[in-house]
Amino acid sequence: MKKISLTLLIVFGMLFGILYAQNYVVVNQRAKKTGFLMSKVNSITHDNCGVTIKTNVDNFYDIETVDSITFDAEDGIVRLYDNICDYDVAFLTKYYGNFAMKEGCVCTENSQFNAITYAPPVGVADTICIISTAENNVPTQMITVEGIYYFGYPTDTTFELVYDDGVTAAMVGSMKISMDNLKNCIYGEDAFKSTLANAASLLADCNNQEFLKTYANLFTSVCNLPYVDDEEFIASLPIGESGHYEFAESMGSWYDDHVSMICNTLFMWTGDASYKVGGSSCTLSGSIWCPSNTYNEYGTYGILCDTDPDKLLLGQAEYEDTGFQSYDEFSFNIDYRGLKPNTNYYYRVYYKFNNANHGGLVPRYGEVTDQVVYDPEIKSFRTGENMLTVDVVMCIDVTGSMSNIINTVKRNAIGFYDAFKECCDNNGIQLTGLNAQVIAFRDKNVDGDMWMQTSETYWLPEQKTDFNSFVNYLYADGGGDWAESGLEALQTAFNKTDWSVDDGYHRQVIILWTDAPYLIDDTYYNVDYSDVELSDLAAQWNTMSSGRRLILFAPYVSSTYDSYSYSYNCGNWGNFDSWNNVIHETDLYNGFNNFQYILESIIGELTSKAKATTLRNPIPYTKNFRPNK
Repeated sequence: MKKISLTLLIVFGMLFGILYAQNYVVVNQRAKKTGFLMSKVNSITHDNCGVTIKTNVDNFYDIETVDSITFDAEDGIVRLYDNICDYDVAFLTKYYGNFAMKEGCVCTENSQFNAITYAPPVGVADTICIISTAENNVPTQMITVEGIYYFGYPTDTTFELVYDDGVTAAMVGSMKISMDNLKNCIYGEDAFKSTLANAASLLADCNNQEFLKTYANLFTSVCNLPYVDDEEFIASLPIGESGHYEFAESMGSWYDDHVSMICNTLFMWTGDASYKVGGSSCTLSGSIWCPSNTYNEYGTYGILCDTDPDKLLLGQAEYEDTGFQSYDEFSFNIDYRGLKPNTNYYYRVYYKFNNANHGGLVPRYGEVTDQVVYDPEIKSFRTGENMLTVDVVMCIDVTGSMSNIINTVKRNAIGFYDAFKECCDNNGIQLTGLNAQVIAFRDKNVDGDMWMQTSETYWLPEQKTDFNSFVNYLYADGGGDWAESGLEALQTAFNKTDWSVDDGYHRQVIILWTDAPYLIDDTYYNVDYSDVELSDLAAQWNTMSSGRRLILFAPYVSSTYDSYSYSYNCGNWGNFDSWNNVIHETDLYNGFNNFQYILESIIGELTSKAKATTLRNPIPYTKNFRPNK
């Protein structure tokens, strides 16, 4: 009886094994068309309808037919450097397909790109080529058999994907991004994985474009694979007639047929209307796509803006201005002032060739012989009410050397609200409020607890009495040697937690008055006079609100007027002149006594079509400077 039971058990076991083997399905052509192949299989289940395979990326596919091959437990990326035609390196996978990369393809002396050709398994997807910047692996093109996807970056926080089928070009996806994250991909200097990872992150959310999501999923899966050595796998690869591997010959032939004129194509984007101020100001962005940096040599480009979309032509638009985009950037910005409140405006990018010599550049829009070409896509924005709320932080040097002018500075601070409101009224802007805070600073190394005094934030004009009382209490004393803690004062202002929202109707203004350079570290003697690094402060400034303005009443450090110029702990306020949105007044004698033109500069940016002119004198007015006693 036991022998019979054992025999039956063996028979049933064999039958079950046969049935299971028949249903242990490996992916056939139908499965391939569903998305991508799997490198690792976590589990397999089956029923009367077919087989469900669960992979390590949590995707499920139902497969009805039964064609078996063998799954390996592991998969990886095998790299090849020889016998791969014109490619620099090939990346082979057993189930995802093959990749081959050309590194540092040269358009011009300063313009290079990487090109990754991808040949998938049959039925999974089409062969494509991804073009990326050679320096930081940011994707710029994806070339397919049927058309080209252009990766546009109108701003450092905006991504737009445009599909060009050779007849028309249309945007198929847009989302917010961080350009810094793309440039600093987690795969670091691995150009292959960094390019795929960046492309995957940009293609994954393209407005239900399933075709693109297939590539995004596939690229992500490949990036998760390790690099492996597999000599047996390499030895099994067939060699073509040229002596190179067949897969490289096939990919090279596809590249030659489909990837052409990359360096000479000139493509344009009309970007975002990124912010409005007071209903009368707007910053518009645009982008030039061209791997060859000669686009700056053979023409000029900019943005046209008008209330009538039919007038968006050079010589007809109310607002016309040129921009500049260096070869290593992705966009340019143009500020337009003096716009009408509550009005619809239209805008678009243009490119104007200097003469008949186009330098080999082929514009995507218009005719090759056209002198001016335009982005066919017209965008719009609407200005708001012409009103403004201002947050202002006043950083005041109250050391001993300021004693002869401290009263002038205090008078400017106390009179700021009334003077600014008058300027707004005269220019048709409704000042809805002003939040004011004062930071009085000295030298943190010598002035003990009195080296910095910070007021609360006062809402003006309602709390004008309290604000005036704090300012009037300030007096000039201390400070030690010449340099003071100006960077610390700015850092405190930058770290302010109650800045207003960046909604286009607010200005964030920081004003600093000082007659001395700022403290820096003495690297020679390794003495820390300041805890603030100028580079860190600059990075923080660039992340703040788009409506921010920094107004400096501060000297240049120059040997033309003082022997203290090369003092061991002195920093030069002239280093701030390269910052964005900075007004630097160096004529302190006139600047401290004539504050009106600073107010007019701020208002001028809101109401004039051109940016306000900033007065910068290379040699300061010296009679106001002396070391602290």
